[in-house]
Amino acid sequence: MGGFKEPILHGLCFFGIAGKAVYKTYGAFKNIKVRFAGTVTPGQTLVTEMWKDGNKVIFQTKVKETGKLALASAAVELVEKN
Repeated sequence: MGGFKEPILHGLCFFGIAGKAVYKTYGAFKNIKVRFAGTVTPGQTLVTEMWKDGNKVIFQTKVKETGKLALASAAVELVEKN
């Protein structure tokens, strides 16, 4: 199990979950960047906090049960609407 005491959720999985939360709230984006900040175990609840700043959405994702960050320093650039 890669040195962990219990199975963990793959980082790209919770990266996708966070990206979907941003998409559902603000719509399509053309790029995304994140910093993986912690681990998530299957069954834990993820909370994505978002702040819109012009054409960007800054966000972070926390594990609800522990309060620890899973994704930090994250941002998307929204697709410009005509």
